[in-house]
Amino acid sequence: MATQQLSERLSKVRKELEAIEGELAAGALPDEGLADFKLTVDHIRMTTWAALSAEQAQRGGPAANPVPRIASFRIQRATAMCRNAIKDIETGSISPDALEVGEFYAALADGADRVRRAIEATG
Repeated sequence: MATQQLSERLSKVRKELEAIEGELAAGALPDEGLADFKLTVDHIRMTTWAALSAEQAQRGGPAANPVPRIASFRIQRATAMCRNAIKDIETGSISPDALEVGEFYAALADGADRVRRAIEATG
C-alpha cells in the first residue's frame, strides 16, 4: 500500500515538475527561489540515485559499479533533451539560423556517426 501511494505521489510530482519546466521555458522566471529550487531538485536526484543503487544491490546487481547505470540515465536524459530541442526548432521557439542550432546539428551528426560505429563494432 505504501509503495502504491508513493508511486502516485511521484507521478503527481513529476507532472508538476513538467508543468514548472514549461513555465520556465516560456520565460516565467521568478525573482526569488529559482536557485534554491535547483538545489532541491539536484538533492532529490542524488537521493533517487542512491535509492536506485541500493535497490539494484539488493537484487544482486552490480551496485559496486554504478557507471553503466549512470550512462544509461545520461543517455535517456540526452535523448529527451534532443527531442525537446528538435521540437523547439520545429515550432520556431528558436530560429533554425541560430548559431546554437548549427552547433546542435553538428553534434547530432557527429554523435549519430560515432554511435553507429560503436554499435557496429559490438555486432
